[in-house]
Amino acid sequence: MVKLVAADMDGTLLDSSHNMPEDMADIIREMNALGVRFAAASGRQYQSVKKLFDNIGVSEDMFFIAENGGIVCERGHILHCETIPEEDVHMLIDMLAEMPDVHIILSGVESAYVSSAPADSEFGENAALYCESLTFSEDLHRSARTDRITKIAVYDPDAEHGCYPVLKKLDGKFNVVLSGTQWVDIVSRAADKGSALRFIAEHMGITAEEVMAFGDYLNDLSMIVYAGESCAMENAHPLLKQAAKHIVPSNDDKGVTRTIKKVILEQ
Repeated sequence: MVKLVAADMDGTLLDSSHNMPEDMADIIREMNALGVRFAAASGRQYQSVKKLFDNIGVSEDMFFIAENGGIVCERGHILHCETIPEEDVHMLIDMLAEMPDVHIILSGVESAYVSSAPADSEFGENAALYCESLTFSEDLHRSARTDRITKIAVYDPDAEHGCYPVLKKLDGKFNVVLSGTQWVDIVSRAADKGSALRFIAEHMGITAEEVMAFGDYLNDLSMIVYAGESCAMENAHPLLKQAAKHIVPSNDDKGVTRTIKKVILEQ
């Protein structure tokens, strides 16, 4: 029996216009009544993900996995946090500054930091969308010294064929994941969505076989591998579909909520 459901946000639970399913609040409440918990598992900043569920009144009734597994929260409290060592953050800032056509967001526990993000640029629009708490910093090195950095998000218009092959060489020292067509995320070697999901399951006293997870991109792969009932969206990356136990309807066809209703609520 499923006792924990985790869903990625962008490309998975949210539709292509970044809208929440209209019945999501009712679904979370119905699952809770059955003893099934829900976790939002996102590459987004915690404050950004929480706001989405604040808006429908259920943020106190669920878990949050943010920053691609860097932070796990419940009821406003950080239960688990994996940070990148400060000396490594400084090294990565310098390394990324030498790469053409990329922009970075330092994601910390207190805020996210950018050195520039023009509002009319695609990077600026994305930074504002994914970071509820965003600070403009003249010196990212100084920001790294004043906050605990959980993730460095790297923006590249063609990330999979641009910066990702270069940054993937850092895998092992860090966890480097392709989290979207334009994004590569660098987190601690110990941080990923699968590890965060395992932490919540152990916190609840349940096994992987009692976990259902939904995802669409490669930053969801560790979560899909961990969960006993793993679901890739119809719109998912081909490698994620290969790893998943089930293929469900796309995010625009409300695949997450339709599956939860069919597998959990209607039974």
